[in-house]
Amino acid sequence: MSTCDGRHARPPHRHDCPRGPRQSEPRCSLASLGARHRRCHNPALSRNVLRYVARIGRCRAPGRHGPRNSTLVHYAGRMLIDAHVHAVDFLQQPASAGELLRGMDAAGVDRAVLFGLPVKKKWPSNEPRRPHYYLDGNSPCYYFSLTDEIIASLAAELPRDRFAATLCGFDPTDQVAVDHIQLVWERHDCWRGLGEIMLRHDDLTNLTHGENPSAAHPALDSVFAFAADQDCPVAVHHDSSSPGRPGEHEYVGQLDRMLTRHPGTTTIWCHAGVSRRVEPRRQHEVVEHLLDEHPRLHIDVSWQLLDLVLSDDGTPSPEWTKLITRHPDRFVLGTDLLGRPENWSELTIPLRRLLDALPGPARDAVGAGNALRLWWHE
Repeated sequence: MSTCDGRHARPPHRHDCPRGPRQSEPRCSLASLGARHRRCHNPALSRNVLRYVARIGRCRAPGRHGPRNSTLVHYAGRMLIDAHVHAVDFLQQPASAGELLRGMDAAGVDRAVLFGLPVKKKWPSNEPRRPHYYLDGNSPCYYFSLTDEIIASLAAELPRDRFAATLCGFDPTDQVAVDHIQLVWERHDCWRGLGEIMLRHDDLTNLTHGENPSAAHPALDSVFAFAADQDCPVAVHHDSSSPGRPGEHEYVGQLDRMLTRHPGTTTIWCHAGVSRRVEPRRQHEVVEHLLDEHPRLHIDVSWQLLDLVLSDDGTPSPEWTKLITRHPDRFVLGTDLLGRPENWSELTIPLRRLLDALPGPARDAVGAGNALRLWWHE
């Protein structure tokens, strides 16, 4: 995720992590999965994006919109829903409603799930440069509940048939967080879900003030129960491991326990445990195991996970393609756009590349059908 206001150069986007060559590895049990370390250096868009741009060019579809509804636009006759769009950056600077509508029309996106960000980056006096991303400088982040009011205000200006607003502005280690959720949920009628709740999140975990969150934290029990009562999905970011153990799965058990405690809650696992400097070995096996164990778990294919699903030449991984095809009703796609949508078109290119590799029914479900069911109940 990354963006900034127009007065500064754009910081690195999440799709910025070139990888070394893949090596074939024997199948093994979850308990024996080892470590693998890959580092990110390139501050540009991922090579998958750039190569596909060179191959097919930018896909733009003109569209006009009204105050509460608008013309839907399609790519190659297919509907595309972006299930992961942050309307603010890490300074909580929002995109405008007009920018979002123009950006999604230009990108050929029909609908979008709209997130805020639960934290804000601090700019202290000892940091000489204004930050724009959570990794800029050494200053901390802190929980910022006003993000929900920002999203609610945007939702009031956007067509309801195209945007699903979600709520995330709370501390997931606070055992009365559900009180805030209940208050904000009743204050506005725009909410379609909760998220993106930041739990284990590479360096952001240690940069955020307070207790380190995790998927098994008892404060989340009431949050998951609330979501089940409202029949809405909960989108969580929970890394499988830490940057110091990038190939392992030390935190998967925490997510597994929470899902077991709340079988009636629909959960979206954003990026499937893959994060910046966290790329667990044979993650498709971990995901398949959890999907088999938890029928209401879904996977958000976005950000660093896209660089794992797509090979260096932009070809979808056979392992991930087979997994998605076996569970076509359990995956959604997202760009993980952050703030102003200046590069929304480019960020949809890996999504379309993956969709092109799926059989027709799976392509329709993953590209739009699952998101319609989860956030719009269609």
